[in-house]
Amino acid sequence: LGNAMAASRCFQKVLELEPDNSQAQQELKNAESILEFERLAEISFEKRDFRMVVFCMDRALEPASACHRFKVLKAECLALLGRYPEAQSVASDILRMDSTNGDALYVRGLCLYYEDCIDKAVQFFVQALRMAPDHEKARLACR
Repeated sequence: LGNAMAASRCFQKVLELEPDNSQAQQELKNAESILEFERLAEISFEKRDFRMVVFCMDRALEPASACHRFKVLKAECLALLGRYPEAQSVASDILRMDSTNGDALYVRGLCLYYEDCIDKAVQFFVQALRMAPDHEKARLACR
């Protein structure tokens, strides 16, 4: 689910109780690698290196395949790279599982905005704000 910090703590506790548990050792390594990819993605996003963010999120999604937060970040960066069909596909997959995900609605709107479908984009931004009234990016995009 993408909560690598909590997972890491749990696996450390398992290893305190069973130091030879090879599965817990492997899962602890997976959790630590996810934390590292999250850290790299955050730094890369700040530098506007969206390709690196997509790379990091792809790696983080290997062990944490159900994490919507990672998928949304990947989709947003794909949109910012101009890879709209891929971004929309990722966002649509999330919305199929959770139609109220404000971040995925924002990404759909972002793609439509960049594809010059302003009216549809605004509808998605407004819908994102209905689902998450404090969604700052959707608020800015609406303006």
